[in-house]
Amino acid sequence: MSKSKTKTIRRVLAGTDFSRAAANAVARAAVIAAEHAAELKIIHATTPVSAAAIRRFGLDPVFGREPDPETRDSLKRAEAVARKYGSRAVAEVIHGGAAESLAREANRYGADLVVVGARGHRMAKNASTGTTAERLTELCGRDVLIVHRPVNASYNNILICIALGPVSGHVVTSACALAPNAGKSLLHVYEPPFERKLISYGANPDAVASHRNAVKGDASRAALDLIEKCASPEQNPPSIILKRGGSPGHPAYRVLLVAAQKMRADLVVIGKNQPTISGFLLGNTTKHILRDASTDTLIAASR
Repeated sequence: MSKSKTKTIRRVLAGTDFSRAAANAVARAAVIAAEHAAELKIIHATTPVSAAAIRRFGLDPVFGREPDPETRDSLKRAEAVARKYGSRAVAEVIHGGAAESLAREANRYGADLVVVGARGHRMAKNASTGTTAERLTELCGRDVLIVHRPVNASYNNILICIALGPVSGHVVTSACALAPNAGKSLLHVYEPPFERKLISYGANPDAVASHRNAVKGDASRAALDLIEKCASPEQNPPSIILKRGGSPGHPAYRVLLVAAQKMRADLVVIGKNQPTISGFLLGNTTKHILRDASTDTLIAASR
């Protein structure tokens, strides 16, 4: 089986709103940029002052197009954080909504990785639109790393979550590209189809058990094929973990979160669903991981 295309990290884009969560994201982005000898750009998105407001208050027309002194100082501090972790960064202001501006700049810059904090001044949950990080992930066709924790070290214990669908190869290659030296476990939550119906219709218990084992065997072989195709040959192959899911009390996302906690993963990697005209359709499992995880989470794009 031929190897899939290897991903590389040459340009990293970090978003900041100058919150503590954003400072953690900038620090993690700097660590990753230093590890990969990559460029690092830090951007702060702000809503521009309208021309009508400038005229009303008799302000200089340049007002609002250039960052104010407080913002300039904050950008300099962000650059200093990047230097502390071994990376030279350029910090600048762009105008527009946070998620939309980050996604647009990621495409313009050609970022291989976009890094944001899980919480910040603009990261509060909203019942209708979700978090800024969630919206960014939907809009951006790049790998997005959502940072929950302060930086203590490089990632060394990664949980790669796959559904054995078309996106799974990108999930594995993104994990290998981001942290080639880390230990990795490949987790698939399998659901034997029609199992509950078979039981409710009185199927022979031995037949149900045989069906369950056959589904698990198929999943194991598919996971091995995926590793052979997508994992870097220079790295130790990920170990494979298969877990049953699908019952009302054990949906796939909960199984993934419990597994990450038990193995003390410092990074969870998961994929998006299919692209749409306006961005990406996030699956239910990915949405729950984005909203409920307390571990840094990489959302792998199908690039």
